[in-house]
Amino acid sequence: MKRRSHLIGIGGSGMSGAAQVLLERGFSVSGSDQNDSAELARLRDAGALIFRGHAAEHVERLREGADAHASSTAHAHPTEPGDPPLIVPPLIVRSLAVPESNPECVAARAAGWPVLSYAELLGRWSRERLAISIAGTHGKTTTTSMTVALLDAAGVEPGFVIGGRARIGPGAPRAACWGAREAPFVLESCEYGGSFHHLRPRIAAVTNVEADHLDYYGDFDGVRRAFRRFVAGEPDAAPPRTVLTVQAAEALGILPREVARWVADGPGLNLLPRDLDPAIVVRAESVEVCEGTPRFVPVLGERRLRAVHLGVPGRHNVTNALVAIAAVAEAGFDPALGLAGLEAFRGAERRFQILCDTPEHAVVDDYAHHPTEIEATLEAARQRFPDRSLAVIYQPHQASRTREHLSDFGRVLARADDCLMTEIYYTRDRDEDRRDVSSLQVAQEIERCGGRAGFAAGLDEALPRALDLYRDKIVYLVMGAGDVFRVAEGLVRELSERRRS
Repeated sequence: MKRRSHLIGIGGSGMSGAAQVLLERGFSVSGSDQNDSAELARLRDAGALIFRGHAAEHVERLREGADAHASSTAHAHPTEPGDPPLIVPPLIVRSLAVPESNPECVAARAAGWPVLSYAELLGRWSRERLAISIAGTHGKTTTTSMTVALLDAAGVEPGFVIGGRARIGPGAPRAACWGAREAPFVLESCEYGGSFHHLRPRIAAVTNVEADHLDYYGDFDGVRRAFRRFVAGEPDAAPPRTVLTVQAAEALGILPREVARWVADGPGLNLLPRDLDPAIVVRAESVEVCEGTPRFVPVLGERRLRAVHLGVPGRHNVTNALVAIAAVAEAGFDPALGLAGLEAFRGAERRFQILCDTPEHAVVDDYAHHPTEIEATLEAARQRFPDRSLAVIYQPHQASRTREHLSDFGRVLARADDCLMTEIYYTRDRDEDRRDVSSLQVAQEIERCGGRAGFAAGLDEALPRALDLYRDKIVYLVMGAGDVFRVAEGLVRELSERRRS
């Protein structure tokens, strides 16, 4: 009999991927979420039972299945008189966004069933096989996807959980897969709330470390301590072998001898100790932009691989690719065998996702919501569309992040030809945080820095305001980690209608 599982907040990017893995591992899967989505429709098609909204009865209905499982187990393995019954409880998992007071969490605990967090579930899986954890303030989703693409093209059949859907090999985009049991398990590893401390990776890679999630960590020192703990490992496990960019190591104060593989890109090469073993350094040579995307030669120690032409734009993606190459090499596989997969990779959903591209206009959807990410995405857009004007529609994510980085948002967004701000997407924000800052202040900061900015209070207002910015050869770059992607979808729809009429 299948063991049952129930995921509270199943619609989230990580949770829906975990549900897919559970289905592949033979679990029956149910779950609940406040909102429906295309991802939940895919899970239904795969056999999951999805509930709209949260209610205690969604969990209470699992008791029948748990009792049936106990009866089946007891029949197969009789107990002696007086022994406790053999009861296998359902696997209950909650999203980090779901509070302990959620009625389904309360009902599960009342039944005596433990409730795992999403990070704790990944931690269990990371103990079962060779786990590669990709962490960093920015670039986690893309770098994790690149690592999987390298392994997949090399014929390794990795398992993975990514925080977004990506096209890995032939077929539809995927966010998760159990893969071959003997192959590595590649995990996007989030730092928020210390989630990545639950993982037990063999290889720990960090792309970069900056001040973010200060609503949880308080200050940059708190962020650094969390990452240092991640690369040092937990007391109950052997420390992971680390793959660090020079930028990440510099931010963390990591000593050179503590790093298994260095990723040194561009000026970072000059920061490496002169007596460092060159065999552990991964770098790029002959970097150039060809047809809007980077081309470079990866070098592993003394070994030069063939030139690679990425399918995703931006100089930052050279670094992401080098981290993926270094992680694969550190795991004991030859990354040269998977370079074709790296070149075929076209990005994950909402990571510089080109929704339409015509001679008159283009629409790009991107998840960027930190000033450094926005800066890299703007640079990528200029490289990919060098002869076009750039209009940014930006939805800030969290009041606390907006307040902490207000001046940097203004400085970076002022580089667009036009910028339209929508109201902040509030999540985990306190009332005082909401009172302290608004998107209108970001628009004012953009203008103070010499840019052009407008403000739309809601997404319904943002779409017509964005269409008012239209000019020939325009690129709409829609950015944010909330629901601003709806504006991107609306732009594609409206612009398509205009072309037909």
